[in-house]
Amino acid sequence: MKQTDFGSVRLLLALENLAIRQALQNALQHEGFQRPIDVASYDKLLAAVEAQPFDVIVTATDLAGQFVPPFLGQLRRGALIHHPLPVIVTLLTSVEAEYVTQVIDCGPDDMLQLPISSGQLLSRLTQLAENRKLFVVTSDYVGPDRRQTLRPGTAAAPQTEVPNPLQMRMMRLPEETFLFEMDACARKLKQMRLERFAFELQWLLRAIRQQFLPDQKDAEKLQTFCERIKTLLIHMPALLNAEDKAKLQPLSDKLMVGANIVLKNGFSADATVLNGVAGLVNLLTQAMLASLPADILEAAGYPKVSAGK
Repeated sequence: MKQTDFGSVRLLLALENLAIRQALQNALQHEGFQRPIDVASYDKLLAAVEAQPFDVIVTATDLAGQFVPPFLGQLRRGALIHHPLPVIVTLLTSVEAEYVTQVIDCGPDDMLQLPISSGQLLSRLTQLAENRKLFVVTSDYVGPDRRQTLRPGTAAAPQTEVPNPLQMRMMRLPEETFLFEMDACARKLKQMRLERFAFELQWLLRAIRQQFLPDQKDAEKLQTFCERIKTLLIHMPALLNAEDKAKLQPLSDKLMVGANIVLKNGFSADATVLNGVAGLVNLLTQAMLASLPADILEAAGYPKVSAGK
């Protein structure tokens, strides 16, 4: 991008170290950004995100002993008032493999290791303004696809192009256009997650049936699969509009009862219960998929339905 007009970008900077925070703040201002909103604690980060939308969030992964990534993951999944699409740069306070994996799981656009220089941050922001990775959507994750290779037997999750608020601000697009793009993509991400919920419910049904074969019984796995069904059902309403929620909630409630019965009875659950759970999973997932637009289904690999059907 030839011009770097950062003047309308709304940036939040969350970092405990006052000296580094002020140095970054001054450098960003010098580069043409509005003076960033800066916070030094986890509670103030939450309050800032609730108070106004940001185009860019630059945050340390730990603030006053609080681990920030789970909150960022909620944001990405559309669980907050704030739109799920800010450009997020996480500043790592640890580079241990397990720690970094947890940070990646929150869906950041980029990561830098603390301490950082203002030049590093400005360089990354310029790169992110020019190029944003496609987002991948699963039941639990929304964010850039950082996987190098798929695990054996794992199907590729759907990907989608998402708006880049940093780039859009630099282009000085009208606020109405900006808001329309954010809202439309947020809805699309929810629809993509709903399709992934349906996909996973069907997978869980097959896994539960497999557990009832004579040589496959594993009580711990059976419990895990049933609890996972319950987790998906608990989170499903947040992905639905009012009309679809009214249609799907009764089926969801019945399936919740069925999953609890299997949990309680374990391998003593009879065929009637299992068949009832299977029927409910099939009815619910069919209704979930029927609520989705054709482009979401096609992107997930479902066959295209002809206009005559």
